[in-house]
Amino acid sequence: MSATYYAGPAKTYINSIALFPEGENGATTVVTGEKIADVASGMTGQIGKTYEEHHGHVTTVPFDNWGNMATLYPLACISTAGAAGALQVGQNPFASLPVVVWTPDGRLYQFVNGAITKHPSIYLGPSKPLFDACEISLIGNPTVLPGAAGYFMTSPITESGAADPGGNFTMADFIRGRWTGAWGAITGFTGMEAEDFWTVSVAAKYSFQSVQKVTKRGKLDSVEIGVKARLVGPTHTQLLGKDLAHVSGQLLQEGSATDLVLTGPSSKTITLKNCEVVMEAGFTFGGTRLNTDEIMFCRTVSFTGAGALQNPSLIISA
Repeated sequence: MSATYYAGPAKTYINSIALFPEGENGATTVVTGEKIADVASGMTGQIGKTYEEHHGHVTTVPFDNWGNMATLYPLACISTAGAAGALQVGQNPFASLPVVVWTPDGRLYQFVNGAITKHPSIYLGPSKPLFDACEISLIGNPTVLPGAAGYFMTSPITESGAADPGGNFTMADFIRGRWTGAWGAITGFTGMEAEDFWTVSVAAKYSFQSVQKVTKRGKLDSVEIGVKARLVGPTHTQLLGKDLAHVSGQLLQEGSATDLVLTGPSSKTITLKNCEVVMEAGFTFGGTRLNTDEIMFCRTVSFTGAGALQNPSLIISA
């Protein structure tokens, strides 16, 4: 009896940019499914089901490659290597970018239309992977009806012999190490460290639009950006001084546009513009951790004199 066994790693390409999975036995998960609806009658109960469309997503934790920042964060509120992304609130993240999953034994899975709809958090610290999981949503070609060739995948799965699409593995942009932070020139906040690591979170909300039960496009609804850490540097008096100075209904903003600048290995920097410190937890005494719990820096969006958004809010150096 013969059988075909599917095993081993995979790497993901979105718009020809390779994302290698992080960690030994690092996983890449591809989920595909059909949206269906019930057909039923009061006399007979359920008769069957009707097909509406295909949908899916690819989930992976990208390996520590600083050069992938522009691919992972194509947002207008984030600048990577001196250039802001193009995607603004209200715009469609899907641009018929191909998403390809390739395995070293020569298998190829090709999807026609994908976009990153869960942007990974960035972890800054020694012995800590740079990213957490990202998710690429998969929808069909909006110009092709479900069931037609090329609607969800460009061709049947290549079971063997598929060439590597490229994107060689590189350690040139591998970044891990010690990061420090400075929140403007505020006393106590100019030589900060994280007890373990800094977390830069990019929480974007997306919605999807359908026509005749078929998803045609998406929409960026909003983006929340923040930086969190268990801080070493400011005293508890200084932390509580900032926290207790907040008044009811205040838009959280420190003076006039005070930025948090994080500086790490190879002169890399990440800057959160126009932010304020917020105590999310407080203090924990005893145990094995330091006493200061997690602190968050949250941004306040700025506007120009004409009322337009003054992007970017997060600046990631080259």
